[in-house]
Amino acid sequence: MPFRIRRGTFGAAVFLLAVIGLISGTLWYSRSSHSTHPVAPAAAAQAAGVDFSQQGDANLAAAQGNLWSDLPKFASYAGAQIVSYGIEVDLVGAPTDAILAVVARDDPQYQGKPVPVRYRAVRYSQQQLQALLDRVEADDKELRQQGIELNTWGIDINSNTGQVSMTHYTKAYQDVLLARYGSELSVVPHDVETSNG
Repeated sequence: MPFRIRRGTFGAAVFLLAVIGLISGTLWYSRSSHSTHPVAPAAAAQAAGVDFSQQGDANLAAAQGNLWSDLPKFASYAGAQIVSYGIEVDLVGAPTDAILAVVARDDPQYQGKPVPVRYRAVRYSQQQLQALLDRVEADDKELRQQGIELNTWGIDINSNTGQVSMTHYTKAYQDVLLARYGSELSVVPHDVETSNG
């Protein structure tokens, strides 16, 4: 999900950081436990010296195919990113048989071998986080009247939250946002201001 940018180069920098975040991450579930491939995906990628997040041809291979358009159709889908070992798919809960079937069908390939796919269990789906961000966007005018000026907002796949940045960050403004929207939201500062009270 792209970040919505309010204005300025900071928005572009946050967007760039979000893109960089899409090529890094942690992993929990392995496709190897659901796969007919005899070698664990991460071991195969590391043994071959392939870094899908950094090597252009490997990255391009991992980005090809229908996997990227097919997975978002599932309610439990929270995001996917190309990481060093291959592709990480974030899901609320374990992968269902239907999701495993899509991954097996789309089966991205690099140099004639499957691109390793692993699954990471997260708390919020992409649909839940998008609904939160739609609320934030709808509340933007009211928040501005309270002095809270949002710069950017979008889904942060690594933290599995809706992330916002403020033009004039204070802890008090952050507390207002977290009280209003809960733990689904994370706040990153743009400018940090100290409070006198």
